[in-house]
Amino acid sequence: MRFFIVFFIFLTQIFAEPLSVDEAVKITPSVANSQIEFKFSVNESTYLYADEIKFKFENSDITPILNLPTPKPHKHYQIYNGEFSIFIPLGVVVGNGGNLENFEIQNSFNACTFDGFCYEPQIRHYTFSKFGDNYKITKTAVASSNFNAEFDEFSQEEKIANSFSQKSFFGVILLFFGYGVLLSLTPCVFPLIPILSSIIVAKTAQKNDTKKSFFISFVYVFAMALAYALIGASVGFFGANLADYLQIPAVILAFCAIFVIKIPQILKNKTNANGGIIDVFIMGFLSVLIVSPCASAVLAGALLYIATSGNVALGASALFSLGLGSGVLLLAIGLGLSLPKPGEWMNFVSKIFGFLLLFMAIWLGSRVFGENFALLLYGALGCVFAVFLGLFDKSANLLKKGISLFVLLYSILLLIGFASGAKDFAKPLENFSIAKENFSSEFATTTEFKKV
Repeated sequence: MRFFIVFFIFLTQIFAEPLSVDEAVKITPSVANSQIEFKFSVNESTYLYADEIKFKFENSDITPILNLPTPKPHKHYQIYNGEFSIFIPLGVVVGNGGNLENFEIQNSFNACTFDGFCYEPQIRHYTFSKFGDNYKITKTAVASSNFNAEFDEFSQEEKIANSFSQKSFFGVILLFFGYGVLLSLTPCVFPLIPILSSIIVAKTAQKNDTKKSFFISFVYVFAMALAYALIGASVGFFGANLADYLQIPAVILAFCAIFVIKIPQILKNKTNANGGIIDVFIMGFLSVLIVSPCASAVLAGALLYIATSGNVALGASALFSLGLGSGVLLLAIGLGLSLPKPGEWMNFVSKIFGFLLLFMAIWLGSRVFGENFALLLYGALGCVFAVFLGLFDKSANLLKKGISLFVLLYSILLLIGFASGAKDFAKPLENFSIAKENFSSEFATTTEFKKV
């Protein structure tokens, strides 16, 4: 199964290369008939978020007064794609105290591909200089790191980043540790408890050795913190451009290959007593993948602040502190807090974790090989997972039977969704509902009849 997943990823993406943002989104401004036209030509593989297209003049947002085209629905968003135009009357310039001889319009947008690749937020400054009856138009691109300075609508992540900027170096470290402690109380940390407990029970040979179990827990948490620190240091060094590097298909596929080929085999043998402390370290390092979704807002705000400051030491120290804070509950487990008894469940948990990593490999790879193809892989993996849960096991209890049957049925729906061209994991039959709407729209009801 792992071989076929890697093979399909490799086969479908040998020549994959995302377009540059200027190739994906072409904007041509012009002036005629007392209005400015911004003609957008968006590549068929790309779309723009409708609510993220903004126009400003003299630091005033003029978007609300413009007559924008009707957007299209896509998943939970409204988008623009293909070719469309947005017009700005020259009267807007005059009405805001501008000079028609020389003025500037600012435009911003967010673009993503239908396969899941998203570009950094884009800002363009267009300077209009009048020569006779015509205008000379020059374009200046603004780095996305200056996006917040240009537009005043702050997200939750930006507010968190601003809160970091008001602290000293050690204040930031303590604040990150506090966020980590709060993170340790979120549901994302709970799956780590049986994983760590199984490792402790196995490696202490089922003896009540508090010192050794705490040391194992510390190594586990230290590895988690180190993983966060590497992220922080990388963002501090590369800045906002790190997101671009992580969006490169070869990098994404490399992560997928690690998950698919190496990790399940590691997990198969690392909960026994023969493994070394390096095995515990690897497990802790990888556990960040489970915890990070709960830290999305805090982590995004932290990375935004670190990228802006460009401080490598601060980035590494702050996220290392976050990782230590998030492991407080796990350290308590190492001291013997509610340490479960050994049993077959340890192998079961490790295998569940292996399936989770395979699921994440597909999720990461979907940015490269597309969401439609991902449904095929999700469906195939789900069928295998259903069998693992005990679909055909006569000794399995009713709960396991019910869960495995549900997983199998939904996996079949995903395979049907793949065949129909669907792209949404939560709506595998979305294309069938669209066809139904189109079919029903061809009929009309009437209460008028003519007597023959």
